[in-house]
Amino acid sequence: MHEFSDSSPPIVVTVLSDGLGDWELLRSHLAPLGLQVSGLDVDSLDGSPPTPQSTGLYVFIMNTNDRKAVAKMNALRQANAQAGILALLLNGSPEARVIALQAGADDCLEYPVDPQLLRAVMASIARRMMW
Repeated sequence: MHEFSDSSPPIVVTVLSDGLGDWELLRSHLAPLGLQVSGLDVDSLDGSPPTPQSTGLYVFIMNTNDRKAVAKMNALRQANAQAGILALLLNGSPEARVIALQAGADDCLEYPVDPQLLRAVMASIARRMMW
């Protein structure tokens, strides 16, 4: 049994990474929740964020010291105002969390992430999106 409604279509999660994270590992943690998980190389975006029609939640593995990553997070939020965004931070310092939240993340976790915490935060973001 998963934490998301069986009566609604599955929530689509897109994991954005620049090669620093393992989206397949994240998929193994999130798929049992009934989420459809795909991966996308953030460098393939070429300044344009992914289209908002299919993805409900984004997981962005990022380094907040990388200005390009922060700009891409900001563009992602602007293009997908209704989508949930979870930032997985390579540097989980308070300053990094503030940067990610100001760039548009709904929540932040340090990467690598504890699977139970990841599932709980994803469920929390999904609940907020359904309001």
